[in-house]
Amino acid sequence: MRKVRLISLIGISIAIIIGLTGCNNSNTKFSGSKTGNDKQFLVDFDVLNSTVDNDIPLTVGEMVETTIDIKKGDVDILVENENGTIAYRGNDVETGNFTIIIDEPGTYTFYVTGSKAKGSVSFIKSSSE
Repeated sequence: MRKVRLISLIGISIAIIIGLTGCNNSNTKFSGSKTGNDKQFLVDFDVLNSTVDNDIPLTVGEMVETTIDIKKGDVDILVENENGTIAYRGNDVETGNFTIIIDEPGTYTFYVTGSKAKGSVSFIKSSSE
């Protein structure tokens, strides 16, 4: 009788461990949605353990409305053009809204890098007036 209980307990323990391991998001690099084109880059993520990026061509004076909503984890953002000119860099960014104003024309790559992150980031191009 004791042997049956012990075997049952071991079996249940193994099932629980396998179930918990299957729910682990540490191996998932990206789970969410992203939309990118010449006018915007929108990323909404339940899991971000990698870098996602998008190119947007910009001219001097153009503005990029930026919205960041971080629910958990760490997110870094880098916006730079093909010449290496950095328009914005943020490490371990926090929730907020701001505008990036372009000083040098070029095609800018918007990089969003996460570590155990959940949230959203949006970059929307608007013209200066």
